[in-house]
Amino acid sequence: SLFLHYSGHGGSVKDTNNDEADGKDETLIPLDYADKGQLTDDLILANLVLEVPRDAMLTAVIDACHSGTVLDLPYKLVADDTTMQNVSANDPGTLPENTDFDFSKLFKIGKMLWDMHQQGASKQQIAMMAFGELQKSGALGKLGNLSGQMSGLQSQLGKFGIGSAA
Repeated sequence: SLFLHYSGHGGSVKDTNNDEADGKDETLIPLDYADKGQLTDDLILANLVLEVPRDAMLTAVIDACHSGTVLDLPYKLVADDTTMQNVSANDPGTLPENTDFDFSKLFKIGKMLWDMHQQGASKQQIAMMAFGELQKSGALGKLGNLSGQMSGLQSQLGKFGIGSAA
């Protein structure tokens, strides 16, 4: 099990890959945002959510403005009275669908990476192809300072033993 708690500033920036209905990517605003930029929901999905191993569970508590869909998940929890009563009653069918979530991009990339694996590609080749395809498909967005944001996220996660420190 993994537990992530973020309590800080959240925001939104212009969506550059047209994957958001409102035209804005939700963000977390780290301490070094002036140098490294804000962490967009696309970046968090690709580098945190999709990296959780199959047999692990990530519990994330995000206490920030605009954080409702900051993980870009296929469902969202709106903590109103009715929803919380249903969740308390163990009714998993009550979470509303996040209509901004696009499974098709991930499935296409996943199939391509599986095919590479079947053909004997190395883990490094697959990882490099995955990053390139996610960026090209718009799943990561066209981030102005992607390498700076990624190294910032990796170094923060590395402090907690998740991934490798940059």
